[in-house]
Amino acid sequence: MRPGPRIDYKQLRRINPEAARHAVIGYLKSNGGNIAYPASKWR
Repeated sequence: MRPGPRIDYKQLRRINPEAARHAVIGYLKSNGGNIAYPASKWR
């Protein structure tokens, strides 16, 4: 696993659901669609 901060998806979703969805989609695009690594970064 790569080092780095974990992203609290549930808290982000409570604050702004649309921004949370865009963040996940953007993260997946930047990672080539690999779901395994992003799944380890989002709580």
